[in-house]
Amino acid sequence: MTVGIPLPKGALEEPETLRLLGPDGLYVPLQVSSLARWSDGSVKWLLAEFLLDPLIEGSSPWTLVEDDDREQGSRPGSLLVREGLQSIVVETGVATFHVGRGDEPLIRVVVDGRELVDPASTRVVLVDSSGREQALRIEEVALEARGPVRATVRLAGYFGGRGSCRFTARFRFFQGTGLACMRVTLHNPNRARHPGGIWDLGDPGSVLFRDLSIELGLEGSGEPTITWEAEAGQSPRSMIGGDLEIYQDSSGGENWNSRNHINRSGRIPCSFRGYRMRAAGREEFGLRASPLISMSGTDGRVAAASKRRYRELLDNWAACAEARRGCSVLPPAA
Repeated sequence: MTVGIPLPKGALEEPETLRLLGPDGLYVPLQVSSLARWSDGSVKWLLAEFLLDPLIEGSSPWTLVEDDDREQGSRPGSLLVREGLQSIVVETGVATFHVGRGDEPLIRVVVDGRELVDPASTRVVLVDSSGREQALRIEEVALEARGPVRATVRLAGYFGGRGSCRFTARFRFFQGTGLACMRVTLHNPNRARHPGGIWDLGDPGSVLFRDLSIELGLEGSGEPTITWEAEAGQSPRSMIGGDLEIYQDSSGGENWNSRNHINRSGRIPCSFRGYRMRAAGREEFGLRASPLISMSGTDGRVAAASKRRYRELLDNWAACAEARRGCSVLPPAA
């Protein structure tokens, strides 16, 4: 849980003195930071992060208290971070993640002593407008945040070639869980030209690309089992081996082919309403995909979900899982 809390002037000087009491009256692991301060130096906006156990139906109160003497609560596992020359290692108590300082952003994932991810099949790649693949070049890997609940590792780099784009990714790891949240930002460093004072698509300073993929390959032999739901509320479906594609072509709304969606050529690129799913020789259609995809191999399982799956905020999403070599998850179309 991540919560922003506004505070009156003078109410709190140091956020580190706060503790969180759960519904059972016990201390809950808490990570706090100040996002803004008042003119007197007191905290104006507080960011509080904590982990929840399963809840019972009804109201469950949590209470923030100031207490310098108490130790924070603990849960099974721990969050340990080690910085080395080759990688930053984060141990959550459930899984161990190795974030490389080279051009492979996530080189190892270890669960119960077993390697889960195949480094040779793990990469971030951009396909330019001519169909050429541009590999990611990492320039900086830094530990951005660490605490009792969360650790964040920030990567910064670029894609080579003409019209290169800047790339920033933040890996967030959480105590006592195997969850890794990856937030990606793609940045065009070229300045816009605006010839004739016209702000339009296809500006000479813009960058056109076909695809940005984050690919993960599982360790182990044999065909993996793919389980998925294209939308929330659907019954999960599974298959062994083969290819799965969930592609969102347009918003899925009534105005999916509106002139507001024209591209730089003045053409509406959307070809049909909603999304398309292809699996096991079948093709199905829907309006708004919010996919959840899991791939299970002999040595472990990897699952991925869109942001909208939990927040219902994204209208455009495309995902592709290449079962024989791994999983590739694509961001919303540009």
